Amino acid sequence: MTGMLSFNRAVLAILFSAAAVPALAQSQSGDDPRQFITLYLDALSSNRWEELVPPFMPTKEVADDFVAQHRVFRKAFADYTARLKHLAVEGDRAIAWLRIRARHVAAFPYDEFAGAVPDGKALEWEEVWYFDVNGGKFGGEWDFLVNGVARMKALGVRCLVD
Repeated sequence: MTGMLSFNRAVLAILFSAAAVPALAQSQSGDDPRQFITLYLDALSSNRWEELVPPFMPTKEVADDFVAQHRVFRKAFADYTARLKHLAVEGDRAIAWLRIRARHVAAFPYDEFAGAVPDGKALEWEEVWYFDVNGGKFGGEWDFLVNGVARMKALGVRCLVD
């Protein structure tokens, strides 16, 4: 079933317009966090993420804020992909362990990236997300953990921990 769903999404992405695909993906995922996070990560990793991600957000305001913030990040980190390593689900809640990949191509003034000189280098790090799904969208519970030390080391930033 999962393989068929992936195949169907690929075919639908080719056949339907950009506006139709997110709505259809949403209706397929419902409140199943397994399908939801797979579809969301596909949208987030796409070159068309700005148009594909908002339908997954609970409100237009949240979507607009996310797109504005993530746009700054994506300008600094090109070729962004988020891939699922592990997923634990209980009801409408999930914990996802992700592998993130990107290239550092421009300055990013926030977090552990502040002051790191962009060199086009490919980076990898892991994140853990906790979230719930409500009505085919992110619900009210959301948090994440990032291994900031690993990101700093990948950027060549001197860390206190070796």
